[in-house]
Amino acid sequence: FGAMLVDSTTRWAGGTIERCLGVGVIVEGGSLQAKQLDVRQTWAGELGMAVLAYGMIIAGDATATTEQLSVSEVAGFGIVQDHANATHEKLQVKDNENVGLWLQASSATSSQPALSIDTSSAITNNKGGGIFALASGGITISDTVISNSREKPIVSASGRAAVTMADGLQVRISRARYSNRGSRASRPIARCQ
Repeated sequence: FGAMLVDSTTRWAGGTIERCLGVGVIVEGGSLQAKQLDVRQTWAGELGMAVLAYGMIIAGDATATTEQLSVSEVAGFGIVQDHANATHEKLQVKDNENVGLWLQASSATSSQPALSIDTSSAITNNKGGGIFALASGGITISDTVISNSREKPIVSASGRAAVTMADGLQVRISRARYSNRGSRASRPIARCQ
């Protein structure tokens, strides 16, 4: 790990986490407020070690608020969010060997959406897709570029088969809103029950 934050309240201003084995930053419970944080070059296991790579994991009912977070060149997933809430401004997730941002089992609370990405954000050049949301609701994405997703086999939720994907945004069993700056209305892009 580069940094492991468990059930803590953390404010982080500036810095770089790089060349870590496994996970760059994990936030398990508690909260993180981060500004100008760069997480890059997180590696998967080597020399026979079975270690997956993640730039950042936000999990266990954690709440994360970031501004100018960059997650890049990860040998696996850029950001994984599981049972947590996150708000990102000026987010950059790029050049990762798996999905840029994987969201699962996360729901909005009365005070925060499950996931909010806003203000000049970009999710680019990730294998398998830009954003994948599974069994999550309360998602807001605006003023964000999702581009150049590259094909990669992704194991299905049932674990039975790999499907080659390169979607910019894929939402399953959730609610999401898309808004375009300058537009007065938001229109739903996914409604599943």
